[in-house]
Amino acid sequence: MNEVSNNFNRMDYVILSILLRSSADDAIKAMTITEIMDASGGCLKRTTTRKFLLHLKEHNLVNVSGKVDKAMTYYITTDGIQLIEGGKII
Repeated sequence: MNEVSNNFNRMDYVILSILLRSSADDAIKAMTITEIMDASGGCLKRTTTRKFLLHLKEHNLVNVSGKVDKAMTYYITTDGIQLIEGGKII
């Protein structure tokens, strides 16, 4: 897990933590980029959030679910939960 966690930075962990705290751990409870940005308290901007979500998706730490209106929704995977809980970053 250390090799995997070395590929990520603070923003990756912020997004994963937001998804975990919001219980966005399946397709039904997935969050849009706007919801993630709102939950960050202004820490994240749209382009930044999208870039990091794509990076996390490439590493199978988040999945894309359906759409809310035109917005894609994202949720944390089991691997993402293990990464966060393994580092005690909740």
